[in-house]
Amino acid sequence: MTSIRRTCLATLGGLLIATSALLSSPVSAARATPADPVVGVAIVIEGQGYGHGRGMSQYGAYGWATGSYGDQSIPAEQKAKDWTWILDHYYGGTQNALTAANKRMTVSLSAINGLQTAVISSDSKASVVLTGGPVVPGTYASLVAREISASGVRSTYTYRVYGSSKITCPSASDPLSAESGWTVVGEGTAKYGKPIVTFSVPNGDVPTTAPASLLGVCGSTGNVVHYRGTIFAANGSVGENRTVNDVPLEQYLRGVVPSESPASWGDTAGGLGINALRAQAVAARSYSLAQGRYTYAKTCDTQSCQVYLGAAARNTAKGTLTIREDSRTDRAIADTALTIRVRPDKPTVPVVTEFSSSNGARNAGVYFPAVDDPGDSADGNPHAKWTRVVSLSNLAARLGLSTITKVEMILGTQANVTPAWDVSIKFYNGTQSVTKTGAWLENAYTLNSKSVNVRLITSDFVSADDFVFIGDSVGESIAGQSVLGTGELPELLTEMFNSTSYFALTNRCTVGRCPSGVADGLSVANALTGSPDFALVALGYNDNQSTLGAEIDQVMTSLVAKGIRSVGWVTMSERRTTNGIANYAAGNAALRAAKKRWPQLRIFDWDAASIGGPRNRWFAKDDNVHLTTSGQAEFAIWLRDRAIELAGGTPSAPQWVAKVGPGVNLRIPVLGEKGIPSTGVSAVSLNITASGADAAGFITVWPCNSTQPSTPNMYFSSAQLVTGEVLAAIDGTGKVCVASSTPAHIYVDVNGYFTAGFRATSLQRVVDTRADSAQGLRSVTKVKLAAKQVLRVKMTNLVVAGVPAAGVGAVVLNITAVNSVSSGYITAYNCEKRPRLWNLSFSKNTPAAAMAIVPVKSLTGEVCIYSSAATDIMVDIGGWFAAADFGIIAPQRIADTRESSPQGLISVDKVMISGTKQLTLKLTDLTEVPMPSDRIQAVVLRVSAKALTMNGYVTVYPCGDRPRKVSVRLIAGQMSGNTVIVPLQQTTGRICVYSSALTDVVVDIAGWTANGKGYTTLSPVMISDTSKGIGAVPGR
Repeated sequence: MTSIRRTCLATLGGLLIATSALLSSPVSAARATPADPVVGVAIVIEGQGYGHGRGMSQYGAYGWATGSYGDQSIPAEQKAKDWTWILDHYYGGTQNALTAANKRMTVSLSAINGLQTAVISSDSKASVVLTGGPVVPGTYASLVAREISASGVRSTYTYRVYGSSKITCPSASDPLSAESGWTVVGEGTAKYGKPIVTFSVPNGDVPTTAPASLLGVCGSTGNVVHYRGTIFAANGSVGENRTVNDVPLEQYLRGVVPSESPASWGDTAGGLGINALRAQAVAARSYSLAQGRYTYAKTCDTQSCQVYLGAAARNTAKGTLTIREDSRTDRAIADTALTIRVRPDKPTVPVVTEFSSSNGARNAGVYFPAVDDPGDSADGNPHAKWTRVVSLSNLAARLGLSTITKVEMILGTQANVTPAWDVSIKFYNGTQSVTKTGAWLENAYTLNSKSVNVRLITSDFVSADDFVFIGDSVGESIAGQSVLGTGELPELLTEMFNSTSYFALTNRCTVGRCPSGVADGLSVANALTGSPDFALVALGYNDNQSTLGAEIDQVMTSLVAKGIRSVGWVTMSERRTTNGIANYAAGNAALRAAKKRWPQLRIFDWDAASIGGPRNRWFAKDDNVHLTTSGQAEFAIWLRDRAIELAGGTPSAPQWVAKVGPGVNLRIPVLGEKGIPSTGVSAVSLNITASGADAAGFITVWPCNSTQPSTPNMYFSSAQLVTGEVLAAIDGTGKVCVASSTPAHIYVDVNGYFTAGFRATSLQRVVDTRADSAQGLRSVTKVKLAAKQVLRVKMTNLVVAGVPAAGVGAVVLNITAVNSVSSGYITAYNCEKRPRLWNLSFSKNTPAAAMAIVPVKSLTGEVCIYSSAATDIMVDIGGWFAAADFGIIAPQRIADTRESSPQGLISVDKVMISGTKQLTLKLTDLTEVPMPSDRIQAVVLRVSAKALTMNGYVTVYPCGDRPRKVSVRLIAGQMSGNTVIVPLQQTTGRICVYSSALTDVVVDIAGWTANGKGYTTLSPVMISDTSKGIGAVPGR
């Protein structure tokens, strides 16, 4: 089995790229002819999981048990799974059963293979039984069994036993003489596979016996491990000497479970983690009983079987005792006592319940049905995904190729095996090729698993310029080990520049604060020779952050004087904090300020590029500065792109790509951006799109100086792009905040802004029908809104929300449907005749939310909310329009392309639209809609669409040049909708409706804004895109 293992640092010195460097001298490559852009320069391996990937993931069990996976807005206890669920998930086709209470395990102690069998008793109570020999009276402090005769393979063997009253662990070469306190106890003889000599202490099988009183087995260095049960010496079928622990099954598990899964998990998430330990106990119990590895023992004590570390250990025979058992894993074992997994057709036969450290996104299958494993992808798992950079020349040599020009991944087709766990890789040199398995690559480079994706980095950019890299320990970790210039970054920059020089050293500071013998960055800059053109600098961690600005100036002065045209300075990670304050935030601020003084300076934002939960695995645990092996590879790959950018090329990836997620919000500067004035703005109209979500979740938008509201503005699923319109208030910060309940990329367009007319506020809960939730600003009966029921809510005179008692024309609401009994829709209107439009559609038990601009009833200030199906609803208010500023009309159907539906106010062809076939609608001079044709600036529309067979999007815009905007996101076969504010084409009063996919479209009008009433439309302009590293950085 594969246990929880430490992330191993590669130390293959130029084979798998080295991970740290000890040298301080520069390494400069010979000047090179610009490379052929199709020539390979390095190999990147991206993998998942740690171990074989079959059966249960230990980290996955922890993620499921603690509820630390998926939508982080859902309380962990609601997502957490118990140990039986976890076992059912990973071991499909099996079930729990009980084994007999008298089972024992025999475990070969691998560290003693081929050695004498020597034990100690701290209480001087060790006794011995000699197979085929006399009864041995008395007890001893130390006993040693040594083989004295053998009669060949698969034969009979004799051991002589020595005893001493002293607690000692003699080496195999020590003479056990009377002079040194040893006496011959007797001899035992037995056939191979049988106990020849058995040692024990009183109560060795009793669960409550203290570890110090158990037998201790002496290791080759004089170390001691104490084991429950007895210890015997035996020989294998080819005569090999073996030491075996014979121990009751449940007590054996006390040495296995904390060795395979951290006992501390039992305390995490308010104790929910105990279920991971319970699942581990059952898997370990079933796995061990299914074993039968040797003639002399059922199993071993290493990862080849499952790790068993005994009850306690000492460095010497009389050294301090370290307890290896743990009360938390003892509890997990007791809670699942005697439970194993069996198949229904063999209810007494334990199943081989394999497990490994991590499975990644989906386990391998093989002996059990393959399953997706979201639990394994929880942020706390350092092995869910990993990255390595491999020397191309070394790999080519291993393959028998002179170079590598192409890499082709081949997914396996074995039945019951996940293809990603059965890959082969075809490496080409021109027409010549060699195919290897993922398992071969795993063994060749000591990778975490065989589930890999291999890609070739080619020389897609070349420069005739010279390049310099100056760094500290973080930079050193990617510059090379033992030989500076052989690390991940030099490998990735192979033949990119005319020459490259690396100056990276642990403890290097920027100016003046380095330890003795370590040159500072300024000294390195002053000592540069030749005519370097570009420099990448990764310094600052070892400096006084309050003086770093002046030190940056000194280094920049020196570099510019050396003729360097452009300097890329890398920001520091702000993950490390003291009392909640980022240790290196001030230094990064000083770096950004320096950019204003130095036109030659470019800021490369590693802090932004490495932010976000999934990137936790890039950083050494509890360090938050230095990098894991994966982190080093990712840092080097990212820096390669920055070096290309520095030299004027186009990098393959943006500086940062980070998702918005729990605790990582997006703070978008709005005032003074993208045509929005820097003062006098009360709200902005935003189009927000969520994509690439890790799981289903929701988006919340609010002014950054206010408390984040509890009400979502829109919901999304992991499989869909979702777009929604939001009217967002602006406060003194000039920023709008966007939060996502689960990691997702966020794309934000600005449609326009309000300087008057619309009075915005952060969302305030007005109505909540859920039985277990508090009342909003208006009290309602705490029952679901029944099908076809109307709820009347007074929306004026809401003092807390700042809505006056009179003069209100329309309110901006966020309507949410939850706990729905069936699919349906909600219509919000002014309590006059209910219009045909719907503001929100929902599915059974799937939350949905949407913005609605709703006129209020003129005399009462009421809004009516109708639902076609039974559902709980939440209604929040986000602002209001004065009656004088908002064109109040009864919502009207303008157009409907659906064949089976009646025409709207404008007759249109009853055919779907797509591509160049658009819908053009003139919205002025409609008799039924009282809008003055000469002073309409924009209209408020509800646009709904249902695509026929393809996903896509709808754009509604003033006819003319179609903007890059999504008004409604289309999902094939599903009705989607959105409320949008759309400017009219000023000379014609027209709007156009475009669809990227064949779709029916329904357009309803709900109001209008007039020229000069405070709303200014903008050609939709993108202000943030986290998937492309544009705009505000999540978490900053």
